[in-house]
Amino acid sequence: MMRRLYPGWEIEQCKGSNLGDGVYPPKGTVYAASWPGVKVIGDQEVVIDAPSRLPEHLVAASARRGDVGVVVSAGTVLA
Repeated sequence: MMRRLYPGWEIEQCKGSNLGDGVYPPKGTVYAASWPGVKVIGDQEVVIDAPSRLPEHLVAASARRGDVGVVVSAGTVLA
């Protein structure tokens, strides 16, 4: 998943985290988790005020996959 979403990035496994600590990592860092039927990423690039402003590489990677995005920021939820 990470290689598809972030081609060219250095990817390494890190120590586990809870969702509350992992949803807003430092800039340039992305956290990810995967369970059967659910994949979650935490990335400051996706904390935006309009889904139409998602980075193009994320939109392209999700094409024809039925992906759903939910962004939670300062009490606002966009889906």
